[in-house]
Amino acid sequence: MHPVKKILLSLLSIALLAGTIHAGITGNWVTYDDKTGKKKSIVRITKHGNTISGTIQKLLSRPATTKCVKCKGKLQNKPIVGMTIFSGLKLKKGKWQGGKILDPKNGKWYTCEIWQEGANLKVRGYILMFYRTQTWRRR
Repeated sequence: MHPVKKILLSLLSIALLAGTIHAGITGNWVTYDDKTGKKKSIVRITKHGNTISGTIQKLLSRPATTKCVKCKGKLQNKPIVGMTIFSGLKLKKGKWQGGKILDPKNGKWYTCEIWQEGANLKVRGYILMFYRTQTWRRR
């Protein structure tokens, strides 16, 4: 192979790899059960101007028809698949902040922040000074 072609092919490979690693926060992410480590759901994160939101696309550990029985208000008894569980987060100092996240299992809302660590996504929900952090992985 000609040396110039090798260089171009190498640069193209590096660019594609970098694009895969730094694909950004948007896309499909797999969530995991905190206790068992089993795959729980697929959440699609989308950007809307300068904010992001997350919608459950698929349940992996429960029937697709599962409803949010513990949710309050207009989300009560609504299907979890298709439910937006966070929205309105804005990027500040490397973290997406300023919104709330819903735990459909208990129907509670938590203050939320999300950031990337390598290929993983860290999702943290807060109540006062107490918090829980989950690691999501790109699908």
